[in-house]
Amino acid sequence: MLIRLTGVYNDGSAYGPGVPRNPAKQVEIPWQSSATIRLTMVTPSGALRPLKVGETVALAVKQSSHQIGKQPGFTLLGAAPVPAVPGVAEFSITPNTTKPLQPGRYVFDVWITGPTGTRERLIPLSPFVLGPSVGLP
Repeated sequence: MLIRLTGVYNDGSAYGPGVPRNPAKQVEIPWQSSATIRLTMVTPSGALRPLKVGETVALAVKQSSHQIGKQPGFTLLGAAPVPAVPGVAEFSITPNTTKPLQPGRYVFDVWITGPTGTRERLIPLSPFVLGPSVGLP
């Protein structure tokens, strides 16, 4: 399963046509299934925003918006850049990633962290739904 998301890195440029002012989007996958989340990172002007040396991207899934710890939930770090496509990164969700969680409604957000620890939100808190397993009635 391939899920496409667009994250906006706010560099102060003006918003261009087709760039979401609110890139929040619901993600829904079956519990204990595999999925790839392909993140396209753009600036408000619409230019691709490639990862720079020392930067990482993190996708965090948590039970509620005010949750501080990682449990229940998971964090995927260091999305692998898609070869030859600057500004695109991927996260892989495996059955083991969601196994500790119960099917239900969670939230997620995506952040880019620089080498000095500065953080910029690419996707604000959004719904993340773990549906029943494939094959269940």
